[in-house]
Amino acid sequence: MDEHMSNEGKKIWRKDITGLRAWAVVPVLVFHAFPNLLPGGFYGVDIFFVISGYLISGIIFRGLVSDNFSFRDFYSKRIKRIFPNLILVLFFVCGMGWFFTSGTEFEKIGGNISHSALFYQNFTLMKGSDYFDILSQNNPLLHIWSLSIEEQFYLVFPVLCFLIWKIGKQSIRGLGVFVVVITVSSFSLCLLISDHTIRFYLPFSRFWELGIGICVAYLEIFIKFDSKRYGQKCNSVLSCVGIFLVILAFVIPTDWYSPTPGFFSLLPVIGSAFLILVTPNSVVNRTVLSWGGVTFIGLISYSLYLWHWPILTFLRIVYYDPSCFQLLIALGISFPIAFLVYRYIENPVRRIKNKGGIVLALLMLLVGAYVAGKVIRNEEGFPDRNAAIGLNFKDDWSYPKGLQKSHYSDNLLTTNGEMPTIVFVGDSHMEQYHSRIVDQAHRRGLTAGFITQSACITSIGLTGDNKSCRNSYEILRPLLNNKDLRVLVIGQKWGGYSSNLMSAGVSAYAELIEEFIRIDSSRKVYIILDNPWTESGAFDIEKYLKSRFNVKEKMLINNYDVVLPEDDDWDNGNKYVLSKFDSNVIYIETASFICPSEKCNLKNFKDNDHLRSSYVRKYATWIDQIFE
Repeated sequence: MDEHMSNEGKKIWRKDITGLRAWAVVPVLVFHAFPNLLPGGFYGVDIFFVISGYLISGIIFRGLVSDNFSFRDFYSKRIKRIFPNLILVLFFVCGMGWFFTSGTEFEKIGGNISHSALFYQNFTLMKGSDYFDILSQNNPLLHIWSLSIEEQFYLVFPVLCFLIWKIGKQSIRGLGVFVVVITVSSFSLCLLISDHTIRFYLPFSRFWELGIGICVAYLEIFIKFDSKRYGQKCNSVLSCVGIFLVILAFVIPTDWYSPTPGFFSLLPVIGSAFLILVTPNSVVNRTVLSWGGVTFIGLISYSLYLWHWPILTFLRIVYYDPSCFQLLIALGISFPIAFLVYRYIENPVRRIKNKGGIVLALLMLLVGAYVAGKVIRNEEGFPDRNAAIGLNFKDDWSYPKGLQKSHYSDNLLTTNGEMPTIVFVGDSHMEQYHSRIVDQAHRRGLTAGFITQSACITSIGLTGDNKSCRNSYEILRPLLNNKDLRVLVIGQKWGGYSSNLMSAGVSAYAELIEEFIRIDSSRKVYIILDNPWTESGAFDIEKYLKSRFNVKEKMLINNYDVVLPEDDDWDNGNKYVLSKFDSNVIYIETASFICPSEKCNLKNFKDNDHLRSSYVRKYATWIDQIFE
């Protein structure tokens, strides 16, 4: 419940703030299930931040004023409020992961469980998990980033307020300056951070949203601000402005403004602050925020937020492409689950009188979830599970196992750290041959080296969205005069990049080849033509599995053969490359080996466009000529 104290010290419940929680959580649910339907629905989390800042700082401020603030009481209430539901979700994710994920997927889930249990999931995601990336849909604990930020706020803010209040001898001005400074500083930092992923997950670039709610609480408690003084009409107008700003943030397409959080985040943040600041009897507050159904959703909003995302995620994991109806069902299931957990676990635990005992029990259970996550990660996702065995094609990838940095360059990985006889250059479509290359190199006593990076045209050191690609030309240039370097092998997802990038990349490769041969004309250059793939997803075996139920049996019994795609990006990319290099280059054709009689067995593919390492190690004989 959203409880706070009136100026007279009486505990009251503001039904409209509970309703505002519903206006925060429902758009988030819609956005997570149908992002195109409500493009700004994720701004519901920003509203949650404002509400949380208002309510929690209100508790702290009133405790300071009455001189009865207790850290023990404050944190025990937070633990009883937050932990029970979270613990259930973490163990639910653990159980679902056991039955429906591959080894690597479950290993990652284990890491996310541990990070969520210690409330630093936002820092983990900051390392490269874009909230809006489609791949993030497979992380069942992605949404814990916001809870982590709130918990970090709970740990730091009360202590700072207490110290400022005591050191400043109950200085209202000093506390006010502190509140304004952290809010303004946080917003300024938010605007200054250019990396959108860091800006999204960093607590210091999010505290300003909590800070707006804190400012409202400060005005009410210390400045004695009372919106009733300005009359019913003024309050109602302000409430209408507030709900308009909130709705505007939800419906405006995200490509109209810069990434969140930023200036546009002021719409939901200021809008929700207005709705909190006005009287509960304002026109919007007493109607759309206080209707029975709305306040009911507001009461279960925390539970609903925690449960809906793992349910949606596992639906997307279990089914290759869930229908709109299935997504609706998943959202529908979230509501009764959220209510049952709220009614029979969350509320009863909050009302238990034995604070010390229940707090200790909850802490132990959360530690148990952390340990479970660590065990899952240390055991590499338990690859002997039935689901993991059936899905082992997803984990069938060997690069860069067995490689080490060369003594000549940190960006050159070789089989023994020495100067390579053969160097392999390209993206992940070159890396996929790693298993056979390493075996052949060891068998023949040669040193093989790699200058590769996934999703990069390494000849120019960039691609469409990756600014940190290796530049193979720059790395190789100091080494080209070394007489031990005899063979250059280039492989790319030739048809997988824009025409401009590919043109620039091929031209740069041609320059590299020319210099490589000019120094020593007896050297050899191979171009590996790309393996078949198609952007339609027709080579993704999961599309044919349809679901992950009984996946082990499906992989053992069924055959998954598809027709070789013609005149596709894959084929066009190969044709383009064939026309661009001169006679100094030896081309290695792959399609006739991988798809004999123009039939491709998808059991040989790791995903839509990569071959399995185990298949390559055993059957990729077409690359053996490189070592002869």
